[in-house]
Amino acid sequence: MFPAQGERVDVDTLARHFEARTRRVVRVPFDPHLADGGRIVLSDLKRETRTAYREIAGAVAERFGEERGSRPR
Repeated sequence: MFPAQGERVDVDTLARHFEARTRRVVRVPFDPHLADGGRIVLSDLKRETRTAYREIAGAVAERFGEERGSRPR
């Protein structure tokens, strides 16, 4: 599943791997601003990247206030 150095990652296979083990998988698109590795300025991110991170935040927040062991609604 994990490629050798220099090979491309099969994103669909990777997503299926984590979908079987986690509650949710959110794909974050490549963003040159993040690739720089410097300070992150939210307004410099592409719209699609900001949307993906909002979706991640929403997935985390869905579980706030739930009792341990309860199932999502």
